[in-house]
Amino acid sequence: MSKIDNNPLLLGISGMLAKMLVFRQFRGKLVVSHRPAKPRKLTPHQEEMKARFKDSIRYAKRAMQDVDPRAAYSAAITPNKFSAFHVAQTDALTPPIVHAIDTSRYRGAAGDPIIIHATDDFRVIAVYIVVTAADGNEIERGEATPIPRLADRWQYITRVVHAAVTQSRIIATPLTFRGM
Repeated sequence: MSKIDNNPLLLGISGMLAKMLVFRQFRGKLVVSHRPAKPRKLTPHQEEMKARFKDSIRYAKRAMQDVDPRAAYSAAITPNKFSAFHVAQTDALTPPIVHAIDTSRYRGAAGDPIIIHATDDFRVIAVYIVVTAADGNEIERGEATPIPRLADRWQYITRVVHAAVTQSRIIATPLTFRGM
């Protein structure tokens, strides 16, 4: 790939030459590259990535139509993420991560806190909790609240008494704008 600057003969050119070279404009500069070779058949992994990429494009288009996500993504533009659409697409491709669920103060009583550490490449806007018993039956569910003094930490206060705490399963699901 070559970049060509300040050549008046090539100003505004784009397209393919002799089915070998591709001319395109990128960030206001002319880029010349070889024609990309298309694979004969995609592998299952490539098919999955292609589907994820299509989903991220659909999400970014939807996000650009909604005022709140568009404003938030516009504020996050960087030299590497040069448009709100690109920030939204990258956000869609990168799922949020739950790093830890701190149950050290959960004793099975109502009012016990469960602390969740969840991050995203852009922003986590909510965290939902589901507490289940050993047999899989749901004990309770709800939304955690952000802890103001601790970045990326969320707190859920239990509402239901549950005696068999050691056999409980806690599932935390962080949401970003992708939950639109």
